[in-house]
Amino acid sequence: MDKEQDKHYCLDELAAITNLKPRTIRFYMSKSLVDKPLGARKTAYYTQTHLHQLLTLIHWQQEGLSLDEIFQKKAVLADKSPPRIKPGEVVVMHRIQISDGLELNVDLLKTQLSQTQVRQLADHLYQWLASHKELEKC
Repeated sequence: MDKEQDKHYCLDELAAITNLKPRTIRFYMSKSLVDKPLGARKTAYYTQTHLHQLLTLIHWQQEGLSLDEIFQKKAVLADKSPPRIKPGEVVVMHRIQISDGLELNVDLLKTQLSQTQVRQLADHLYQWLASHKELEKC
């Protein structure tokens, strides 16, 4: 397993990495914006997941979202998590590479899209991404 994934942080380390006060992190936990620590009270620790949640929360705040909006967004994202595949279930996915680090995965049966429609969607995504990369160069 990756050593970064195994890394554990105490509250003070997490606060130092994120530039947040421990009290602020505890507040975010009380509002269910960040998961509670793992372990017993005196031996509580935090993982990469906690760090990722805090960094995402900070990013959304910098984008101008209020804590209420972040809470709602987090709830919506949790509701839209991909459904789990049941043991023995066969799923055929079309996997299309749009760009480095970006791919489109489509289940034709569930979406009821044709292969032509999926190709058109992929082409639109590719064109959109290319146009935004051009704008960034300006």
